[in-house]
Amino acid sequence: MEFKKLVCENCGSSDFSYQENIYTCRHCGTKYILANDGNYTIYNYNINFDDSMYYTNDYEEELPRTKGSGLRNLMFIFVGFIMLFSSCMFLANKGDVSSSVVPPKNEVKELLTKANHPKLFSSRADVKRFYEGQGRIVKLNSSEYDDKTVLCFETVPENIFTDSQDEDAKVRDIQIYLSNAQETSNIKIDEAVDIAETFMPWKIMDEYYELAETKCADYLSAANNKRYYDIRYYLKEKYQSKYMVHGYPGSITIRFEADTNNRVKNMRIAILLNQLGGRLDNNYKFTEWKPANWHQSPKEPPYLEKSWELLSASEHPRLLDNYDDMLTFGKKFIEEAVYFNKTSTNEKYGINGKKCLLSVESRSRADKSEYVFDIFLDLVKLRDEKQVSLAEAIALTKTFLPYDIMPEYYKLNFARKKVPTAKNLDGKISYEVVYDRIVSSENRAKARQLELPANIRITIQTEESGNVLGIWVNGYKYIPRNKSIYENATNEYGQRIQIRHEGRELGPYEESDDWNTVMPWQNPF
Repeated sequence: MEFKKLVCENCGSSDFSYQENIYTCRHCGTKYILANDGNYTIYNYNINFDDSMYYTNDYEEELPRTKGSGLRNLMFIFVGFIMLFSSCMFLANKGDVSSSVVPPKNEVKELLTKANHPKLFSSRADVKRFYEGQGRIVKLNSSEYDDKTVLCFETVPENIFTDSQDEDAKVRDIQIYLSNAQETSNIKIDEAVDIAETFMPWKIMDEYYELAETKCADYLSAANNKRYYDIRYYLKEKYQSKYMVHGYPGSITIRFEADTNNRVKNMRIAILLNQLGGRLDNNYKFTEWKPANWHQSPKEPPYLEKSWELLSASEHPRLLDNYDDMLTFGKKFIEEAVYFNKTSTNEKYGINGKKCLLSVESRSRADKSEYVFDIFLDLVKLRDEKQVSLAEAIALTKTFLPYDIMPEYYKLNFARKKVPTAKNLDGKISYEVVYDRIVSSENRAKARQLELPANIRITIQTEESGNVLGIWVNGYKYIPRNKSIYENATNEYGQRIQIRHEGRELGPYEESDDWNTVMPWQNPF
């Protein structure tokens, strides 16, 4: 058999060295031995799994023979006999391939699309096990990249007591060099997206992350035809304050480097990758881009709509009720929908963020007990699922008012409607109702024990269309800004009045302005 007919099944090279009946591929280091039937049998007993990730020298120069070379030859003949015996067994049982045999031909597309290959957050041991025998094609934590490298995996320690070389270290960065493989030179962006999707740990992504943005960026230079595509994820808000608990980073980015014809050269899937154009002096032009056939994360449950139904129930704590009872009620919500703050100890429950529907704050009494002082319903969060009318908002507000004590301790001060003027471009209409604490002489001792706030204030804010944006129900105290004997202020209808006595709580008067037209409103409460 002529030597030129031998082609390496691992990398396709026909460049071999020959020594002691062993043919060694100069390209990837795979060893071959000629079996009795004239076929070549592959052995990869020489492939190492060190930090250079299966990297083997192109060839090893033959060392000068020494006095000990005879003994080495005897040992080599013995090893060769073992190998020859194993080759006969391999040929006799072709269906039962030993794990030490190099996997089938590794065309790059086949390598990149193999089922169940390691993904982001896979362990270092998983990577080594899956890509056993892939020569220069795949590397792990190595700076020895060359024009044959297609896949690079970088790992980080699982915790502070380990390092990146431990078997449990997790993959944090996957780099795919499509430009290093001839057969992938015409992969377009849609096909590259399909490949990148298979390297994503979707079970983790769907639980902890949400899609933040997808964009395309062209480099603004006549001499540079680079184009980048980004798919970026951020931790869901409910996990952002618990980084050290779950251990997942704040962002994950999938980046494609292509030319202006959308032929993809390289891909990268990495944690905490800088945003394209993040600097003010960037030289990129951004355009809209939505990846085709990208993974669709499961739709979040309609918990806001369910939360509205829960809020609308009359059986829940109200303003001035025990704060712990309200907290117990709040735990019926999904954590993203509520936020409770005990102001005396700064204890918090839930998330005060972009999905929060109900917010509650407390105040302390002299006996250290806590009561509900402030309730805010951010109904803007319901827009995609429900638009709340003014009548619905009024009905909901009533369920939070302490009607059992209001007739005895509070009297209506005013109910008014504030309509924006031409100067006010905000366009928001406010409905305001204020009750003042009025205590008879016989009830003063009991009122002092309850430590009731000076006022109860209700505000409902709507758009011009009538859709309600928010509801505020809270205790309220007004202390004049100017603590002199006399101070100018306005009454509930915007009329200038004079109030007396420094620092005394005189009620919820406001300064007049030309931003709103104030008019009386029939109190619905």
